[in-house]
Formats: sequence, C-alpha cells, structure tokens
Amino acid sequence: MGAVHSIKNSLQLVASMFSLQASTTPNTEVAQSLQQAMSRVTAVARIHERLYRTTNVGTVDLAAYLGDICEDLAGLAPQCQVKYEPERPIPITTDRAVRVALLVTELVTNAAKHAYPEGKEGPIFVSLSHIDSDAIKISIRDRGAGLPATFDDALGTGLGMRIVRALITQTDAKLTFHRHQPGSEFVIEFPLQPEAPAHRQ
Repeated sequence: MGAVHSIKNSLQLVASMFSLQASTTPNTEVAQSLQQAMSRVTAVARIHERLYRTTNVGTVDLAAYLGDICEDLAGLAPQCQVKYEPERPIPITTDRAVRVALLVTELVTNAAKHAYPEGKEGPIFVSLSHIDSDAIKISIRDRGAGLPATFDDALGTGLGMRIVRALITQTDAKLTFHRHQPGSEFVIEFPLQPEAPAHRQ
C-alpha cells in the first residue's frame, strides 16, 4: 500500500502546482484551463486516497467516491451548489470508477462554466442510481442558460467534450442530453462490468 500512498501524494502535488499557477496567471482563460486540469488530477488522486484506506484495491464504492469528487468540485466552483444524491453503495472495479469519476468531473465542470457564466449562481444536481442489477445511470443537471441550438449529437468540440467522448468509449457507456426549461441534463448509462472483447476467429 506504500506505493498507492506515494502515487496519491504525487498526484496531490501536481494538483497543487496547477492550482498555484492558476491563481497567479493574469489570463482568465488559461486560469480556467489550469483549474480544469487540477480537477482531473484530483479525481484520480481521490481514488488512490480511497485505495490507501482499504485492503481491497480492486474494488471501490462508487457512491462514496463520487461524493468525494462532488465535494471537491463544489470547492472549485463556489458559485454553484453541487447537490449529490446517490441511491445506495455501488461496488465497482477501480479502473472503471476512475473513468466514471473523470466523466462526472468533466460534465460538472462544463455545467459550472457554461450554464452559469460570468459568476452567476445556481445548482448542479448529480444523481447516481441503478438501471437494473447490471447497469448504472448518472445524471448531471443544471438550471442554467441551457444548451445552444447548435449543440447536437456530436456533443461539442471543446477539449472537455472530446475527453468525455473518449471516456464514454472506454467505459462502454452511452451519453445522452436533454433540454429543460430551464437548464440542461446529461445522462450517462453504463454496465457495471466491461463488455467482453469480441471473439476473434
């Protein structure tokens, strides 16, 4: 477990460096990018923190893990109230938990940035629930400005959404979005276990 603790400390150091650089740069756009990078590193550091406190390094409780992540994200976007509602504990393999946490990090960060621009205040709701015994659903919803009319199934072209698309593929997940009055909602659905690779002839 010493290696896990060392990795966690190294990741926290990297996150602190991003945070320090973001606080000292005069360029707002660069500062936002550094804050987003910090949140990604912090999401990975959180999983190692949980692994350090358990004897089972292969599995983590996704409900509790996402609770930690949402608490971190609320600190990075103080104008938003990140309200997290898990259904119940959900054991999941560690590598899948990291990918799911990064997905949530990206979508909550995007909501804070685009739904509530220029420091406007508002809530972001994150819910975690079972679809059935083998699949999970996560919803990230805001009551902000709403998605632009040009936003379509390509799911945007920014770095954050490109990362989301890559993680969706790696997690065998499906991502859909919904327009509400007011606000918008992104829904992630994914199997608890990764799909078996196709049999090669």
